[in-house]
Amino acid sequence: QITLDYLLAECEVIVVGLDGGGLDDLYGFCALGRRKTTKEWLAWSHAWCHQSVLRRRKSIAPILEQAAADGELTIVDDELDDIAQMIDLIDRINSQGLLSAVSADPAGLGEMIDGLAEIGITPENNQIIGAPQGYAMMNAIKTAERKLTNGTLLHCASKLMAWCVSNLKIEPTATAIRATKQNAGDAKIDPVMALFDAVTVMSRNPEARGPSVYETRGFLVI
Repeated sequence: QITLDYLLAECEVIVVGLDGGGLDDLYGFCALGRRKTTKEWLAWSHAWCHQSVLRRRKSIAPILEQAAADGELTIVDDELDDIAQMIDLIDRINSQGLLSAVSADPAGLGEMIDGLAEIGITPENNQIIGAPQGYAMMNAIKTAERKLTNGTLLHCASKLMAWCVSNLKIEPTATAIRATKQNAGDAKIDPVMALFDAVTVMSRNPEARGPSVYETRGFLVI
């Protein structure tokens, strides 16, 4: 089973993809790693939502409650500690020298930018990357599709992610495609968009950033 712990043990580099809207949406998180040995991509996904979503979107409340029971979704209250929890996960990845970058939709990142800066992750050190959106995301969509098909992108088999993929609509034009929702409102796709954000950076073949801080501090036991 692919978990975050599994990625930390098996991967040489990890990209984190983020996608979140307002309090009526999910906040999607994807850790996408490249395996040390086979170079396969391994994806672990999670999502957060405010408890108000369960009240406003009663038609999907049972799906979200089941996802929370399965450990695939965290429901937060008015303390809104979702970003703090994500920062903790990113800090854990970064502290082991595995984080290449955090990739996200540049819109609405203010609070996340502030939290990442507190752990030393900033646009200035190239560890925060704005992922192209709309039709500019076409390469990430096609890359994910091909790698899933040929078995070089493995995922955690999240039921929540499967539901979000079912909500996805691919709109083609003469020269491009883009991902959007099948239906506005109740259809949630944020975790899938977080995967595409991560694929955007991983497809550039990022290098590992270096040894664990615990190794440099003399705490690593082999």
